[in-house]
Amino acid sequence: MPATIKQKIIDRGWNRIIREVRKADNSYTKVGLPQEGEVKEGTKTGSGNEPIIQMSELVTVGAVQEFGAPKKNIPARPFIRTTYDENREKINNLVLNEYEKIVDGSSNVKRSLGLIGEWLKAKTQAKIRAIRTPPNAPTTIAKKGSSNPLIDTGQMVQSIQHVEVIP
Repeated sequence: MPATIKQKIIDRGWNRIIREVRKADNSYTKVGLPQEGEVKEGTKTGSGNEPIIQMSELVTVGAVQEFGAPKKNIPARPFIRTTYDENREKINNLVLNEYEKIVDGSSNVKRSLGLIGEWLKAKTQAKIRAIRTPPNAPTTIAKKGSSNPLIDTGQMVQSIQHVEVIP
């Protein structure tokens, strides 16, 4: 009668990697002005308008700048869509690189999404600072003391953030 051999299974992280890969499949990061985000203080004096204290107000300001408000004669100055479109290939490469790190066990979904979110947040903030067209009206420039169309006090650019969504 043959002897039964007991085998000891040694998991060197495989189960953790499988869990992380499955988690990654339905996870993403949102970059912009998330409703659940925190409103940051401005860094400039600007036009003297009262600071925004609720994210819903800041989301409205961001949406008006992103899409424009023709009835109020405010042109569109997209900064979220254009940042994504201009960096699509770099984003895809970054996602693939982070996915490989998850698979080889050197990262996890939260860390990788955080890195991607921080990278895209920085690109979005740089885009806000760089936009010059369409220019502000001369009266707006005089009121806020700056010709940068998307920056008055700096509150919107400082409030750009990312949120990891991991089901």
